Amino acid sequence: MKIIHLLILSLIFGNIYAQDVLDFRKSKHEIDSIRNAYFLKRIEAKSADRDSIRLLLINKNPDSLSYLYLNNYYFDELPDLSKFNRLKTIKATNNLFEKLDKKSLKSDSLKKLILEANNLRRIKFPRNSNLRSLNLSSNEFKRIPRSIRKLKNLEVLTITNNNIKRIPRFIKRMDKLKELDLSGNNIKLSKSSVKRLSNIEVILLIGNNLECLPENIGDLKSAKKINLAKNSISDLPSSFSKLSELNHIIFYKNNFSRIPPVIFKLTKLRELDFYYNNIDTIPDDIGNLKELRQLFLSYNKIKYLPSSLQNMDSLKYIYMHHNQLIMMPKWMSNMKSLQRIDFSYNNLFELADFSSLNNLVDLDLHSNNIERFPWETLELKNIKLFLIRDNPLILTQEEKLFLDNRRKSKEKIGEKFDF
Repeated sequence: MKIIHLLILSLIFGNIYAQDVLDFRKSKHEIDSIRNAYFLKRIEAKSADRDSIRLLLINKNPDSLSYLYLNNYYFDELPDLSKFNRLKTIKATNNLFEKLDKKSLKSDSLKKLILEANNLRRIKFPRNSNLRSLNLSSNEFKRIPRSIRKLKNLEVLTITNNNIKRIPRFIKRMDKLKELDLSGNNIKLSKSSVKRLSNIEVILLIGNNLECLPENIGDLKSAKKINLAKNSISDLPSSFSKLSELNHIIFYKNNFSRIPPVIFKLTKLRELDFYYNNIDTIPDDIGNLKELRQLFLSYNKIKYLPSSLQNMDSLKYIYMHHNQLIMMPKWMSNMKSLQRIDFSYNNLFELADFSSLNNLVDLDLHSNNIERFPWETLELKNIKLFLIRDNPLILTQEEKLFLDNRRKSKEKIGEKFDF
């Protein structure tokens, strides 16, 4: 047997001897050293590697295998795994699978299956009562495989970056399915599609070239999180206000010129994300969102903040960087629940008093027009990150020296202070 083949075998068996989990992933150091040894005989080495894995599986104690990782080995079919009755997770990404049949996926113990980045066009599942999570991303599916309907206890289905255009009827009959990720496809979200998603709690449709939402979108009564980032949506239908259970909504990189009024009727919202839109004002009605904890409005054209923000007692994170703000209202000193503030890359010349914001951990004010240094921030006990560089601060030489010493002392304890 060639030396390189022995090296591969020794690495594989060494990993098994060291742990009960069968993990064929190698550290970066190991990968680099092996690559240098057999780069010119890559195909032969990979072939030997696959044969070694098959041999190892034949001799492996069936009760000892619970996790199997087969990434980047150019398998065109899965090894025989039928004897492994305790196998819980299979991760086989970056192989050459084009189709998989029932026999290769037969395992009553399997709970998580990841087949990302292969060439799959067809897959057939046996009836499986235990599979909870399935990832078929970055393959060549044109539709959601029908045999998925046999997975009666499936909770999470991820099929991103394929060429899927429609949501099939059987999705509605999968009572246990709670999270569906169809990002990076060509989904046409129609009224019938909405009806089929009525039981789903987490819906991710990032990057599907959507320009509008169907009028019956309010029928998604179970939805708690909806991510519609990287589409071309500019407004919302009135029925959107009926999504009473919604607590996370993400419209990152769309075409909104305003925050639609229907948003302010979603009183259970905890996260609101309109990063990278064309919004120039925040309506006073945002104060209705009493449960909101995270507000993401960076990369817009906002000039002023409404005073109703100060009544949002649950708000912890506010991200407003890359806007056109000229002042931080004095009433912000009343927002004592705030933990993170990012107002960098604006036109700020006036700040609020931070002395009462005792929960503040991160404060980013860099790249503004601030002249007065907010000395009160130095007394905040919980702050770990404070950035105020790239401002026209007016400081004496003595003050600069003091702040430089403070910066160095903060760095020693892993905190960041930059002026």
